[in-house]
Amino acid sequence: MFSTNLKNFGIICKGKSILGLPEIEKKFDECFIINQFEKELYHFEAIFKKKKIIHFVNRIRTAAMSKKTYKYFEIDNIQMAAPFNLFDKKLMVSYILYKYVGLKIHMMSKSILHKFHYTGKDAYKNKFPNTGILSILFASEILKVKNIYIIGLDFYTDDYLYKTKTSNPVEITHQRFLNLKIIDFFLNYIKEKKNINFFLRTNYKFTHKPKNLILI
Repeated sequence: MFSTNLKNFGIICKGKSILGLPEIEKKFDECFIINQFEKELYHFEAIFKKKKIIHFVNRIRTAAMSKKTYKYFEIDNIQMAAPFNLFDKKLMVSYILYKYVGLKIHMMSKSILHKFHYTGKDAYKNKFPNTGILSILFASEILKVKNIYIIGLDFYTDDYLYKTKTSNPVEITHQRFLNLKIIDFFLNYIKEKKNINFFLRTNYKFTHKPKNLILI
C-alpha cells in the first residue's frame, strides 16, 4: 500500500509554520497529512494537488474530512494511529465512516506501537500520545525514509493555522507535552536514528537538538 525505502517523504502538521510549505514542497512527492486537514488542503490547493497524500489520523471521527475532499485530492488511503478494536466505540465510528466514504483503511499494529515506551501501560496501552509525532516514527520505522521533511510541528507553542471546533487551547496541549516529556522523547528518538535526516520547519525554539534534526 505504501512505498518503502523512499529517499524523501513529507509530514504535514497543522501548526502555523505550515505557511512555509511553498519553500520546501519540491523536496517530496508523497506525504502524510495529520488529522482534520480540510482547510489546510484548500489553502495550499495547488501544492497538494501535485502530491500523493496519505491521511494519518487518530481514532476520533472529527479527524475525517468530506468525501468530496478525499475525491478531489485523490486521497485513497487512511492510516489509523490505533490498532483495530471492536470494543472501542470511538474508533469503530471512525472506521465505519471511512469505509462508507470508500477509503482503504490501514490499522496501526500493536507491534509497531510497542516499539515505543509510551505504549503497553496506563492510558497509552494501545495508543500514542500524539498523532503527528507517531507519523514521524512510522515514516522512520516502517516506510524506511532516508530524508523526512516535517512542517507544521510547532509543539503547541504557536497556534494552529486553522483551529477546529474540538481543538484544545494550545497552552493546555503544550503543558501536556511537557508533562509527558514528549519533546524529549522526540529528540532522543531522532538522535538514535543517525542514518536518517529529519528536516524540520517549525516555530518552536530548541535549546538543544541532535545533528540530524536539521532546521530549514
